[in-house]
Amino acid sequence: MLMKGPSDSEPRISINNFKLNAQTGLNDDKQSKDEIALANLNKYLTKRKLELCSFNKEISDSELEVIHKADKKYPDYGEEHQAYSEKLMQSNMSRLKKKYKLDDSIFVRVSVFAMSYCK
Repeated sequence: MLMKGPSDSEPRISINNFKLNAQTGLNDDKQSKDEIALANLNKYLTKRKLELCSFNKEISDSELEVIHKADKKYPDYGEEHQAYSEKLMQSNMSRLKKKYKLDDSIFVRVSVFAMSYCK
C-alpha cells in the first residue's frame, strides 16, 4: 500500500505480508491449513448462496450503518453510544444468522479470511 499523510514529506510503502503470503499460496501445488479452512468456509457459504467477499462487505456495511445510527442518537460517543451500537450490532448479526442459517462462529471466520483473500 502506498500512503502519504498531510505531515509526510515522502509517501510510505507498507506490505501486508499476511495477505501477500495468502495470495501467493493460492498459486502453488500445496494446500496449507489456511487454504483448506478457506475451502471449507467457501463450501459452507456456497450452501447458503453466499460468497466470502460479498458477505464480508454486507457485514461491514451493516456495521457502518449501526455506527451511523449510534452517532445520531448519542453524538457524545460515550458509554451510551457504545452500548447502543453493540445492541444494534447484535440484532443485525442475529438477523443475518437467521436469514442465512449461519452458526455463531461464522462472522469471525469470514472477517479473518476476508482480510487475506478479499480486496
